[in-house]
Amino acid sequence: MIIKKFIGKTEEEAVAAARKELGEGCVIMNVRVLKKKGLSALFSAKQIEVTVALEEDHGRIVPKESSARTLVAEPKLSPMREDADAQNANTESLEKKLDSLQVLLESQMRKAEEEKAAAEKAKQEAHEAADGNEEAAEESDELSEQDKFLRLLYNIMLDNEVDEKYANQMLEEIDKNKKANMPIDYILANVYQKMILKFGKPEGIVPAEKGPKIVLFIGPTGVGKTTTIAKLASNFSMDEKNKVALLTADTFRIAAAEQLRTYANILEVPFRVIYTIDELERAITDFAEYDYIFVDTTGHSH
Repeated sequence: MIIKKFIGKTEEEAVAAARKELGEGCVIMNVRVLKKKGLSALFSAKQIEVTVALEEDHGRIVPKESSARTLVAEPKLSPMREDADAQNANTESLEKKLDSLQVLLESQMRKAEEEKAAAEKAKQEAHEAADGNEEAAEESDELSEQDKFLRLLYNIMLDNEVDEKYANQMLEEIDKNKKANMPIDYILANVYQKMILKFGKPEGIVPAEKGPKIVLFIGPTGVGKTTTIAKLASNFSMDEKNKVALLTADTFRIAAAEQLRTYANILEVPFRVIYTIDELERAITDFAEYDYIFVDTTGHSH
């Protein structure tokens, strides 16, 4: 007896290959599905294995017509067929159990690999987030000491009507040359020096070549014109021993004249309230021998 196995993509293909080689008289003893082991089985197509048997006649294969009649007619083949069927049934049952076990193991292996990959990814993301937080904290510390101060200084310059072009130029020069631990006082002194170089050093009030120096203080309401007059009058009259007279044309703001009158009394300098152009000219004539005449004016809106 000849027993051979044939493999095909389907049962029909495997049986056709068997009958082509052994003839129509071959008997199908077993049909089972082949599965490859390992991960490669996930990507491979299933194959069908067919086990067939053919009776031999004195060492020769029985012709197709006679073998078919002999195998079907002879009763002595039935015990062998029954034993083969029983053996194949047991084999198939064992193979199914092994296949189920393989599928379970492969599933667990995939799950373990996915969990490991997810854990690695989460660890990497946590590490990157920690690095980002450290860099952000370092940047925040630097901003709190230097960059925030420069931004504040920039806004103050703009609020005080420094042209945006010049403010940017000064801060850009400082930003290029600044160091990590540079003190705030040093930065401020550096900015002041650059302002002096760009705008020039302000000149104080100098005496007139002939007659009194008349200075009018003009600006919006509430900027400190009257207070500034009092400070300058104090400096020129008490420190420099100059003769100073105070005039005010601010008759609009409540108690403005009385405030300047109080300063004049403290400094012991003459004071007048001016209502008209004639009164201003008369006051200038009366104080012609003085060094300085400071004139306070009514505040105007921006």
